[in-house]
Amino acid sequence: MKTLRQEIIELLESDQLSARELALRLGIKEKDIYNHLEHIAKTVAAKGKVVSIKPSRCLDCNFLFKNRKRFSSDPPHESMRRLKKGDKN
Repeated sequence: MKTLRQEIIELLESDQLSARELALRLGIKEKDIYNHLEHIAKTVAAKGKVVSIKPSRCLDCNFLFKNRKRFSSDPPHESMRRLKKGDKN
């Protein structure tokens, strides 16, 4: 039986998928995918492979996420917006 991370690796080796697409295929929350990707990146690096992050756009404001170096579900511009509004989430 494969682990969840092994399943994610196999899916990513066969196709370019977003975190949302992975979550839907695996039946888990999108934010959980980001946690797994941190570990998967280290695992595949030991085998000489790389998990690449394709630049994406915010669905609400069309912001382009260039030069993302870490896996995160929280867009930087959204964090700043919430801080300015005083939101806790």
